[in-house]
Amino acid sequence: MIDQNDTQTQTLDLGETKRRRGRPATGNAQSNADRQKAYRERQKAQRNEKGGYTREQVQQAVQEYQDIIGKLQKEIESLKAQLQEESEKWVVQRKSIRTGRWKTLTPRGYWWDSKAEAEQSIPNLADIAMDPLAQFRVIRIS
Repeated sequence: MIDQNDTQTQTLDLGETKRRRGRPATGNAQSNADRQKAYRERQKAQRNEKGGYTREQVQQAVQEYQDIIGKLQKEIESLKAQLQEESEKWVVQRKSIRTGRWKTLTPRGYWWDSKAEAEQSIPNLADIAMDPLAQFRVIRIS
């Protein structure tokens, strides 16, 4: 410490002083109100740049989406029908005249994969059947 009455002691030049922590002050700091006002102006300008859609553009987009939805619904229905056909199993049965009961005929496995395939097998089975009055039927099992 230097005495105020001492006029002979000179101050030593120690170079630069150590910097303080943080960002240095520039003297141009904005108040919170100024920052908020600038933010609101930027947001307003950004909204105006985007613009809006016209009524015709919106109606056209809605129509396009409705067309797409219609196509997808048709495709879903066809896929459901295809899945239903694939999951159906068909059997051919022959009615015995003696007992009056229906007996399942299984030349290849227990069922056919399609009704047409099962119906095609009826003439072949009729040739094999001994009883000329025998009745055949094709039924679906699930």
